Amino acid sequence: MRIRSQKQLYFKPQSSSCSRQDELSQLSKVLEILPEYGEILSKVQSDLNPEGRTSASGRDGMTAEQVFRALILRIRFEYSYRALADCTEDSMSAREFLKLAPYAKGFKYKTLQSNIKLLKEETLDFVNEVIKRFAESSGIEDGKEIRTDGFTTKSNIHYPTDWSLMNDSIRVLSRLLTRAYEDLGAPIKFTNHYRASKKNCSKSITAGVRRRGGAGI
Repeated sequence: MRIRSQKQLYFKPQSSSCSRQDELSQLSKVLEILPEYGEILSKVQSDLNPEGRTSASGRDGMTAEQVFRALILRIRFEYSYRALADCTEDSMSAREFLKLAPYAKGFKYKTLQSNIKLLKEETLDFVNEVIKRFAESSGIEDGKEIRTDGFTTKSNIHYPTDWSLMNDSIRVLSRLLTRAYEDLGAPIKFTNHYRASKKNCSKSITAGVRRRGGAGI
């Protein structure tokens, strides 16, 4: 039966059931069965509080386990610190993974950032070694092959206009065909239009600057 509105809401939050919830639940189980999990948390605690200071006043900060699990969430789902902070407020699966009490407040993005950035490189290297050993012993990975990724950096590149993209394509194709002819001696005949393309591209860029009132592209 369909009603107009729900007058009485549930007092107890309902548990979620989705692929992310299942993944985080399994990940939490894997972490807790790691023989070195306690040692990992001790290293994280040492990074967060290197001098071992304790205080009986003030609000309780993030636990070492919450900092470590927040780092895993950030890396796994490629969250920004602001997005991660939002998850600690409105994502039931993330809150459960971070072991937050049902009605506890989430964490601010500055809190997450300041705590996660205290973790040292040596601690992260140790975590990687533990995960690698677990994957090998469990038959998940044999270590014979590795996957690598490239890192992008900021660069002062031109805006990709149609003319500039076409000019780049002609330039690269002309270079490849010329090298193929020189290296292989293959009977390749083609007309190199790179000069004309470069000239037309320059005209197009100049016209675009004029239309924008002198602004750069």
